[in-house]
Amino acid sequence: MTCLLPMGRVRTFGLAGVVPLCFGVMASGVHAQSAQAAPEKSWSVQLGISAVSTGEYEGAKRTVTTATPILLASYKTQYWGSVSFDQRARGLAWRFLDREDYAFGVSVGANESRVDNKDGTLFRPGSKRLRGMGEIKAGGEVSVFAEYNYVLPVRIQVTKGLGDKYAEAKGAIFKGHAGVLAEMSAEFSCPVTTQLRVSFTPSVTWADTEYTKTYFGVSTAQASRSGFKAYKASSGVKSGGAELSASYALTKNWTVVASASANQLLGDAADSPIVAKKTQKSFAAGFLYSF
Repeated sequence: MTCLLPMGRVRTFGLAGVVPLCFGVMASGVHAQSAQAAPEKSWSVQLGISAVSTGEYEGAKRTVTTATPILLASYKTQYWGSVSFDQRARGLAWRFLDREDYAFGVSVGANESRVDNKDGTLFRPGSKRLRGMGEIKAGGEVSVFAEYNYVLPVRIQVTKGLGDKYAEAKGAIFKGHAGVLAEMSAEFSCPVTTQLRVSFTPSVTWADTEYTKTYFGVSTAQASRSGFKAYKASSGVKSGGAELSASYALTKNWTVVASASANQLLGDAADSPIVAKKTQKSFAAGFLYSF
């Protein structure tokens, strides 16, 4: 998960796991910069590095800060839409219908992993506080999404996990999740000067029972191993968040990007005993070089 991509989820996640969390944290600024440049060529590549500070896992009190490489790439075909490694789409995305005002597509990616036997890192979220909860390994996800830009860009995406059902997980190891996430976001973006663009992106995420059980539930076995009280998590609105980002073009090729985001856990996710902090904050800043 070592790249940065447009307008990512505020998922401390977190946009973690196979795709670095920093994608989502700094996403809107990069998206705005890319839109501002609006190259006519069919391909686009950006490389850079960023410093990211975010929670050890979704619901953690402690934070982790690290430097992370950035890679953003996309290719637009003449007749078959566009392909990109896209954090908004949670992985490798194909916009088979890609118009100026709307788009439809599908994507494949991986869920957010989590460890319980050591402090987390940006690339592998987790915490010693979760000892006994078991490990959630990376697993596949497939998504469908729609984007519409009339007054402002709006995006709706539904993601299905291809991992273990919670009740079928082997021992203390979960191979991803088998849940469903539905996410909606909007982007308010405006140029302040010819070089500076600022964006504000609110979002909301709904999760089904399989997802919330995997990431926020505590089974009887987990309770006996970890010391947390057993907890049944059900479907509902999981979180709501917002991101403020900015991009500043130093030259034709070099751009500075920065962002700050907050994500509020809600419903059964917020009430989970493993959640030490319901409001998750993330910060990121870096440089991009456009080819």
